[in-house]
Amino acid sequence: MISKSYFPRVISITLILLIILFVFLSISNYDLDIIYWVVFLILPLVIIFLSVNLKVEFNKNEIHYTLFPFVNKKLAWNEIDKYEIVKISPLGDFMGWGFRYSSKYGWSYILDTKYAIAIQKKNGKKLALSVKEGQEILSYLESIGK
Repeated sequence: MISKSYFPRVISITLILLIILFVFLSISNYDLDIIYWVVFLILPLVIIFLSVNLKVEFNKNEIHYTLFPFVNKKLAWNEIDKYEIVKISPLGDFMGWGFRYSSKYGWSYILDTKYAIAIQKKNGKKLALSVKEGQEILSYLESIGK
């Protein structure tokens, strides 16, 4: 089973509106320096935000998670002590989106979802991964005996 989540679109839309505003201001003021800021700073950020996604794949051997284009990791089931599907608030629990740390959940990959799989590894470390389909994933994991 695969769960895919994305960076919040409201942030990307806000950045796009900033680009439009900066371009409009630079044209009206004949100031090319603003266009350079847009092209070299804000536009790459928008491209990164639009392309970031978290793909979490569950199978009987492992959990494979990819935070495109930065992270590509696998976690074998024999490394996991316990897990649970939890309802989360990215702002409330993690103070934002992306690669975050929480004292409750440890290092986490959090994007625009309402659920996460909270994992306690056998070595004591914690990990949380955003998932869109909380109950469906729990049912799938039970069906494969995990």
